[in-house]
Amino acid sequence: MLARLRSRVNYSSLAAALLVAVGLFLRLRHYFAGRPLWIDEAMLALNLIQRDFAGLLKPLDYEQGAPLGFLLAQKTLITLLGSGELALRLLPFLAGYALLIVSALWLKRFLSAPGWLLALALIAVSPTLVYYSAENKQYMLDAALTLMILWLATRRLPLPAFHFPLLTLLGAVGLWFSHPLIFTLAAVGLTGLIFECSHDWRAWLVTIAVWLASFGLLYAVSLRGLAQNDFLLTFWQDFFLPIPPTTSWLAKQFNDMFASFSAAGLGLQTPLWFNLLGIFTGILWLGMRQPRVMVQIGLIFAAALAASALRKYPFGGRMVLFLLPLVAALLGASMDALYKIVRRLAGNIPAGLLTVALGVVFVFAPVQASAEPLIHPYMHEDISQALSALRQARQPEDAVYIYPAASPAFLYYAPRYGFALEDFVVGDYLQGQSNIKQIRADLQPLQNAPRLWILFAHVYAEGDFNEMQAALNFLRPVWRCKTHTRASGTGVTLTLCVKR
Repeated sequence: MLARLRSRVNYSSLAAALLVAVGLFLRLRHYFAGRPLWIDEAMLALNLIQRDFAGLLKPLDYEQGAPLGFLLAQKTLITLLGSGELALRLLPFLAGYALLIVSALWLKRFLSAPGWLLALALIAVSPTLVYYSAENKQYMLDAALTLMILWLATRRLPLPAFHFPLLTLLGAVGLWFSHPLIFTLAAVGLTGLIFECSHDWRAWLVTIAVWLASFGLLYAVSLRGLAQNDFLLTFWQDFFLPIPPTTSWLAKQFNDMFASFSAAGLGLQTPLWFNLLGIFTGILWLGMRQPRVMVQIGLIFAAALAASALRKYPFGGRMVLFLLPLVAALLGASMDALYKIVRRLAGNIPAGLLTVALGVVFVFAPVQASAEPLIHPYMHEDISQALSALRQARQPEDAVYIYPAASPAFLYYAPRYGFALEDFVVGDYLQGQSNIKQIRADLQPLQNAPRLWILFAHVYAEGDFNEMQAALNFLRPVWRCKTHTRASGTGVTLTLCVKR
């Protein structure tokens, strides 16, 4: 009886379920950690709170850009649930959980157990994918929708009549929730025509036509403005593929995709050559065993790079977060190749031991990076400590200046702390440049106050120049300034200045 039960147990499926559970736990912990909004989230949140639904169809304040569907869905959620952090991050969290489920389903379509589990583990514990599952941004929807389309494109539903309508609908609607989804739709549509030209080409043409119509409408009402935004083009200029391409640029972008958490990578600490060897092995293995999947993945990367070369979409940072599951899939394919080759040459036990050891090498750093916030949650720019201290220590006659880059988070949290905006001088934030001239002009009229508070966050620095230090140097002839509150592990500082 026990032997029969063991024979029915699918240990790889149990392991996959455990990985999904671990990934969900990490995301739940991060979601409920109570991390205050930082500047990027706050700028988008202010647009969502201060505008009605129609207002979200216009260019956003603070040079923000997000898919219209995502904006309207977020507005609906905060209308129903309030504008707190949990409501703002609910949709990305749900997308992060959906990514786990769809990853398990999609990867199982073309990888055997060793590769399936490695790729799923990388997706489950990647510190970047965990972090952005609790971020008021659209990037987790990019990844989740990408894999949903790929899964549908490699799976026939139990009722084939519903396959193309569902794929068509998801693609057409998904474009309004994810800008880079067009790359995946282009890849899936082209591979559909190539691999199914003998029997389903009419259905594919209809599907592609609907996708193109949806994209054309989206471009007319939204993407055209974003594509011509001078600030965004300048901000992302280092992430546009140079013409002709350089190996140094490509090496940096792919190394970031493998390693750097700060640049939205998988969080690996293995050398670049080792990771590239795994990628090339995975490409060759999938090309031989699952050519359609490999062509889809290859075309997605090619489309993203082409858009980058045309300066239409940055290839780097969080903008390519949707590619991370594809990178994990290629590394998983390399694990499949290694396992099957070693098993053929040396047997099951050596193959199993080698793949387990290699899997540990790959996932050790991501696990370590994702486990640490379980004890010490990642706070980023925790403005709440400074605002609590300011509320307790500020006297009625004190002047308070909000540093320009601290203003979005301050404006979001001010009502929660009972602050009246007319009691504060709030600097206007100009992104991507020094605001020191404006800061000096803002501070000059405050010289008559007995005490001066300054809230700094997301301080601009370039080379030896630090804007916070420059502002304090401007005050030094009249004021003696010292740090009153500094949030541990963050860039938020509350400074108190008194007359000399």
